Amino acid sequence: MAGFFILLTRIVLEWKRRPLRRSGNHLLIYVALVLIVAFISESNFFRIDFTTEKRFTLSSQIRQLLKKVNAPVEAEILLAGDLPPGFMKLQAAAIEKLRDLKIYCDQPFNIHVTDPYDVMQQGTVKNKFIESLIDKGISPVNLRINTEQGVTNKMVFPTIIFRADGNELAINLLKNDPFLRDEENLIRSVELLEYEFARGLKLLFQEKRENIAFLTGHDELAEVQTHDIDVTLSESFNIHWITSADLLAVPDSFKAVIVANPLKPFPEKDKFAIDQYLMKGGRIMWLIDPVSVSLDSLSNGMSTLALPRELNLNDQLFHYGIRINSDLIQDVECQKIKVNTALAGQQPKYAMAPWYFSPLLSPSQNHPIGKNVNRVLSEFVSSIELVGEDGLLKSTVILTSSPYARSNQSPMIVNLAMIDAPPARNLFSKQFIPTGVLTEGKFTSIFKNRIVTEFGIQEGTPVISESKATKMIFISDGGLIANKVSYAGGKYVPLPLGYDKVSNITFGNKEFLVNAIHYLCDDSGLMELRSRTMQMRLLDKVKLHEQRLFWQLINVVLPVFLILCGGLIFWLLRHRHYARQQLEN
Repeated sequence: MAGFFILLTRIVLEWKRRPLRRSGNHLLIYVALVLIVAFISESNFFRIDFTTEKRFTLSSQIRQLLKKVNAPVEAEILLAGDLPPGFMKLQAAAIEKLRDLKIYCDQPFNIHVTDPYDVMQQGTVKNKFIESLIDKGISPVNLRINTEQGVTNKMVFPTIIFRADGNELAINLLKNDPFLRDEENLIRSVELLEYEFARGLKLLFQEKRENIAFLTGHDELAEVQTHDIDVTLSESFNIHWITSADLLAVPDSFKAVIVANPLKPFPEKDKFAIDQYLMKGGRIMWLIDPVSVSLDSLSNGMSTLALPRELNLNDQLFHYGIRINSDLIQDVECQKIKVNTALAGQQPKYAMAPWYFSPLLSPSQNHPIGKNVNRVLSEFVSSIELVGEDGLLKSTVILTSSPYARSNQSPMIVNLAMIDAPPARNLFSKQFIPTGVLTEGKFTSIFKNRIVTEFGIQEGTPVISESKATKMIFISDGGLIANKVSYAGGKYVPLPLGYDKVSNITFGNKEFLVNAIHYLCDDSGLMELRSRTMQMRLLDKVKLHEQRLFWQLINVVLPVFLILCGGLIFWLLRHRHYARQQLEN
């Protein structure tokens, strides 16, 4: 359009010197070329992304996913209305990404923005409307906004609802880490938009759910202790509780198996069932506590002895390239607990004190599992070592301590009195102790060349000696997957996984573990979308405060000064030119 009007302007300005027929031919040729290019680009769509992080380029994984969309899609954005600048940026990024999806989707893809406050003002009872959103899994965020009338509280809904073929799914856009600045949380939320949208579309158009199972029979965690993660995983998978005998009988029925904090030793027959499940391409998540600590004794203010726990798994895990040490990690960056500081006989007086045996673990930001995940709350966690050199396996550390940690070999005495006499600061000298490891590749069986009939396996049962390409995750804290349980109204009520009632913070335990399960079960590469990175271009607030006047002058005074200088130079050149012409005449 710009070129069209430029040509028209040229025709008007030069109509006396240039024949109108010639100008008209140029105009027709230009219009024809534009129409041809428009026709070609309509049938051969392409885009050129000049950003360094390719933020406007959809990945091949999500393009393949969009080809499976077989019904019209409706995307309703609830993040609307009078929003703070940060949420406005998040809204704009979400709409922009949805428009990209619409371009590559063969089915109708409708996008519309709904302000919940407009709906509430149309006669719907506010509380009932908010409750209906919460029932759909939509969590509102309370904001304190500074206005001319003062500070006001406003509830916003950073959520998108996908609807297709009679189903709907709510997706939370805001990824909030209480330990990060608002700007960083915004960047993290924008980075994960493509993955969250892809996950939502996959769930809406998922033809068949895969089965994952929790292993039982060795005093693993009870169902009430894994209730929160069960509910979350059930959105994508069918959840089962099986024994090793079930796993040996139908190993191909389960995509992944979770071993959640076993307390009893594993018989050789159970180890064989797990090993052969792995050899057939099964995926396993191990959550092991190698040290036994009596929490009842600690809660009663008594000392307890931390002892190595014998699970009869050391040889098997070692064969897979992993050794979970029988030690306990202490970390400067840890959970705080309430401690009674009052003297004996006085009214209780509680103060917050660091409990070094509850480290706040750091997920790897260089891997899709831990990318943009909050710190993970743990308790009595141990270190993990990589052993052996197998060219068929690739191991990646996905969870570590902070740079200020130490390890203590068991057996050792643990009591709350350690809070009053903490270890010397210089003893916390170990950095990034591994507590979670992902191993991928082809494993060899620990039962290769062994007689398996001696521990109850039927004679003639084939023993697979090398696995297909598969994955396993090892975590040295069995309680990492357990949600706290409160007793109310005569029944046990599960609390959110990772929730700490002392600090009132929900840590990243659930998100980390859910990502880990999805990564184990992912064969399409969809989890790689979590690795998308946007370069943070944030202002340095210290420099902004110290050099405020300088940059104000640069932005306000300098442009005016340059324009004046340019005008003065132009005037001098014209004056010199015409003065020379007068002298020559």
